Amino acid sequence: MSNPILNTRPKPTPLNRVHERQPAGITHLHNDTVPTVGGDTLWASGYSAYEKLSPSFRIIDGRYTVYRSAHSYLDRDDAHTSLKYIERSHPLVRVHPVTGWKSLFVNRAMTVRIVGLDAGESETILQYLFEVYESDVDIQERFNWTARSSALWDDRRIFFAGVSLVDDG
Repeated sequence: MSNPILNTRPKPTPLNRVHERQPAGITHLHNDTVPTVGGDTLWASGYSAYEKLSPSFRIIDGRYTVYRSAHSYLDRDDAHTSLKYIERSHPLVRVHPVTGWKSLFVNRAMTVRIVGLDAGESETILQYLFEVYESDVDIQERFNWTARSSALWDDRRIFFAGVSLVDDG
């Protein structure tokens, strides 16, 4: 049987708005009730993901990536146009404004490409970086939701995913 954690892929949610000019800082989620079926939530540390990279590979620091919104939006300047996805560029490695620590800032759901690289190079590097988050269970925290539970996290250094409890392998 496959490990459901290893098969987890981040899902776009309104809480993880990396396409914003200034992505969220602290996010809080509270559930008064939970369904009888469903999954847990998995968080992965951007600090630890960055530390997993070899010093030589950290040359990615200083590069930018393009993120695309999970949902389409109306154009604020022209509400008569059709809905469109928003794209923003952010550093691939961010420095936390409070701790000063470096954090890998990518996610499979919304990271489109690395600026300045051709499509093949960008895709290869991004796939590797996604796997750092998704496969290294020692940088992950799994939360089992129960009635009246709350979770609080710092979106500037954490990425999260819903965990499927169904074996897909």
